[in-house]
Amino acid sequence: MKILKIFCGIYNISAVRIFICFALMFCVLSKENYAQFNNPNPQKVIENLNHVKINTPDTVAALYYYNAAYYSESNADKIKYYTKALNYASKNRLDIIGNGNYLVAQAYWYSNESQTALNHALTALKIFLQRQDTIKIVDVYTLAAQCYINLSKRDSVFYYFSLAEQIYLDKQDTVGLATVYRGAGLAAQKMSFLDIAEEYYNKAFYLDSVASIDMDMGLDYYYIGYLKLSVDNKLAIENFRKSVDILTRDDLSQYYRSYLNFSYGGLARAYLQIAEKTGDDRYADTSNLYNQRIGDFFFNKGDWVNYMLGKMQDADYLCYKGKSKEALNLMLSLKKYLGSDEKAKFVEVYNELLMKIYIKLGDYKNAFDYQKKFYEHKIEYINDSTVAALINFQSDHALAMEKDRQKRVQQAAQSEKKFLKTVAISLGAFLTVTSILVFYVLKMLKIKKKANNTLMLKNRILAIQKDEIESQKSEIENQKSEIETQKNIITSQWEEVENVNKKLLNSISYAQRIQRAAISSPEDVTELFKENFVYYRPRDIVSGDFYQALKCGKYSVMITADCTGHGIPGAFLSMLGISSLKEFMVTEHDAENPGTVLDRMRNFIKTTLASSATKTIDDGMDMTICCFDFEKMELIYAIANQTAYIIRAGEVIKLKGDTMPVGRYVREKEHFQTLKISLKHGDMVYMYSDGIQDQLGGDLSMGFGKKFLGKNLVSLLTEAYSLEPKQQKELVHQRIMEWRSGRSQVDDITMIGIRV
Repeated sequence: MKILKIFCGIYNISAVRIFICFALMFCVLSKENYAQFNNPNPQKVIENLNHVKINTPDTVAALYYYNAAYYSESNADKIKYYTKALNYASKNRLDIIGNGNYLVAQAYWYSNESQTALNHALTALKIFLQRQDTIKIVDVYTLAAQCYINLSKRDSVFYYFSLAEQIYLDKQDTVGLATVYRGAGLAAQKMSFLDIAEEYYNKAFYLDSVASIDMDMGLDYYYIGYLKLSVDNKLAIENFRKSVDILTRDDLSQYYRSYLNFSYGGLARAYLQIAEKTGDDRYADTSNLYNQRIGDFFFNKGDWVNYMLGKMQDADYLCYKGKSKEALNLMLSLKKYLGSDEKAKFVEVYNELLMKIYIKLGDYKNAFDYQKKFYEHKIEYINDSTVAALINFQSDHALAMEKDRQKRVQQAAQSEKKFLKTVAISLGAFLTVTSILVFYVLKMLKIKKKANNTLMLKNRILAIQKDEIESQKSEIENQKSEIETQKNIITSQWEEVENVNKKLLNSISYAQRIQRAAISSPEDVTELFKENFVYYRPRDIVSGDFYQALKCGKYSVMITADCTGHGIPGAFLSMLGISSLKEFMVTEHDAENPGTVLDRMRNFIKTTLASSATKTIDDGMDMTICCFDFEKMELIYAIANQTAYIIRAGEVIKLKGDTMPVGRYVREKEHFQTLKISLKHGDMVYMYSDGIQDQLGGDLSMGFGKKFLGKNLVSLLTEAYSLEPKQQKELVHQRIMEWRSGRSQVDDITMIGIRV
């Protein structure tokens, strides 16, 4: 104590405060979970923030805020305190930074800020991978998959679920596997693959029931009820009630209490659907009763998504009761909670319900607007890569389960071998002892009859034991046969998935051959332009971009086009564009009037893709037509919503053009312009689609990344201008791949470079 007083006297610090700081450090650092603090009073934990002073050591301040965040019930407070904890933590405290980023990611996810949550989760993942913390790594994988569900990045969802599944299989962790299967089922359900979703929910329920984890079985009943809600209200109600029966306990944690209220919401939805079908107000009143049980639970948590879903259920009830204006006012008051994530699933529910209310009010203009938003959301929700990701996840899952079963078979075989060896040794020892006893009896008693009786008894015992061994051996053989049968079933299912995938890829590959045959070959381009490069990279197997090199009289013509969409839809439009060019760009007169060619193509596309009574098709293409007159050293061109440049001795010349596409457009001009510009020897003419400048990339810490942008592309072309065309193409490819940093290609890429 004297030493402590001397120390405090030298540094003019209160002895009590020194003692508190050291006691706090010992308490916190002695536990892996920093949020314990041996302090069961949450209010006192929040009050401890008053101890944080400007001169407080960084680690102590960080732990104060960390603990305050842990005990806060509001997501907003959790985000505030975890953020401050991360700001105070020193760089070498990777434990605080890693756990803090993971927990604040959870808070952001509950607040429907999925992109921010994902950024923090990936930061935490880097630290957990560095520390080889397997438990935390798999937690981050699961959270990242949940974030990607909300962000509509389904291929990434199943990628992270497969990583988590493999770790849980290796650890034989049934609780973790059940969590993964519930998440995979939810993702499949949101994509409308209901059979696959039900399969994963049932797997989760099986694992939880085998492990007798009642609380998680309550979650499984909720998810199965949620699945049945769209097909059978009675089955949905049955499962929701089972969930409520399990989760109605006084000692529930916040996590399970959330699912109890989810189940109340599901019962409310199911009963209201029955009321709407039957017209029976009793079902509607029961629905309202269950929805009122939720109260302000989600509002107090700061969980705006589920708070909004509950209020939208109130609005739907008011709409059923004929109080459409009250329902509309309630819905409009919720708009402030929508947030910026327009792809979130609850936004689709919001748009659908507003459409329904406006129809009941007779406001068909607003009803149509929200109907359009609703269907646009559903169409955006699934794409080709999403389906491929789901197929790959199912294939990986089947293979992982097969490996796990093979491992079990090997273990069973080894156990059988070890058991038989033990039995043989035991029998040998027993026979030896028996022989010694028989010999001893013969020698001592010399009574042959009694010795024979003893031997008969021993032989009878051996026969019984032999029968038992044979029975056990037969049982093991039966188990092996059953395992082999299950293996064959899984292998057959995997082969079926592979066949479907192979047929799909074969069809698309054949379409690729057709499209490549229609596009100009490298030899065709080189025949017209001696020095050139063509950089053509479809995002998927087939492309919405195309280019054509044509000879029209004395003119050498190069055309680039970017059709609406990519993949198969874009490829259909590209073939339509290529076929129309064979009619509209043929003669020397056509080459002298490229603006007129664009006019004719626009009329052709608008006529071909004519509007139906229910839907207007606004698809079309962006296009650049460059007609080179090498005798006069002149370029005649027309541009529809694309960008083209001439770089001359380091000077960048942007070619003018029209900002409207070849197709329907809200600010459509009557004609496209035909423009001219003089050429000089050594000029480089660049024509390209927007695939490069829209490519996402940059530092991996940025999550999805940012766009490459046009100014960076112009800078790159200025740098590459003096190189040979082939070297320019290699440099462009290298820079784009470096920019992507392993991310997916977002659009088709086409760039043409021609040296005059």
